[in-house]
Amino acid sequence: MLPSPPQLKPDFGVDAPGIVALFVVGGGSAAIIGAVIWRLGDSLPGFWQALAPLLLWPGLTFCLTGLVMLWGSKVGKLRVRQRILNQLNLQGHEVVLDVGCGRGLMLLGVASRLTTGRAVGIDLWQTQDQSGNAITTTEENARRAAVAEKVELHTGNMCDLPFDTHRFDAVVSSWAIHNVPDSAGRKKALTEIIRVLKPGGRFHHCDMLRPANRIVASLYYAYLRPCLAFTAYAFGSGRAAQECRRYFIDALKMFYSVDELSVVLAETGFSEVAGSAVLGGTVGFHRAVKPLRP
Repeated sequence: MLPSPPQLKPDFGVDAPGIVALFVVGGGSAAIIGAVIWRLGDSLPGFWQALAPLLLWPGLTFCLTGLVMLWGSKVGKLRVRQRILNQLNLQGHEVVLDVGCGRGLMLLGVASRLTTGRAVGIDLWQTQDQSGNAITTTEENARRAAVAEKVELHTGNMCDLPFDTHRFDAVVSSWAIHNVPDSAGRKKALTEIIRVLKPGGRFHHCDMLRPANRIVASLYYAYLRPCLAFTAYAFGSGRAAQECRRYFIDALKMFYSVDELSVVLAETGFSEVAGSAVLGGTVGFHRAVKPLRP
């Protein structure tokens, strides 16, 4: 009897795989060349000696950035998911919504902890937000994770959720709301989230944030600008690429700090709001509850 083929695991992909490969390979190559020139030292003309640090240190920076991005996609996000799932403390019967579910990392984690409940995901399925982001990809991942019967997928905008009021026991959202480009839109998304939650329902959120500390924020933007400029140039620095680079930094500047998002959640109507930040305030976690009575 032939052995059964191995069970395929869900593929949550690598965020921005082309950029990761470019940073690791291109940055690593530049660093190696710079190190070789540095090592040869006085045996080379002055031009080459001056070029060495320009290749070595930026190359190391880009290579490290690519490795951190790869670690985040393959390890870091799984740890974030575990943290949020543990905090949700699901009993198995809940109906849970994942806003901006993408390829299903959080959604399928929720589904794996349900028995009679449902894990509902909604997304616009835009590939610029995540590589390979498509409803068919998430459906296949659900089958691979053996939770397809507990998963329900929808196409829609988080600012106008196509669900009845008071439908969900819990709502989760990770790395999604910062994609809404303006403050009014983000507040509308949060208003929609609290609308579809049942009274007493819980909201758990994780996303990129704007560092509250001005020095950290300045250093963060100063680091991002050359990284994004290099990426735009490498992929063809046309007008669209340059606009995308400016948009990304502007979006971060216009997004909330951890304390500001806590205030916005409270103003939206949530209670028991708790927020925390890591990595110098660039990533934040929030928990909140919809009150039993308005």
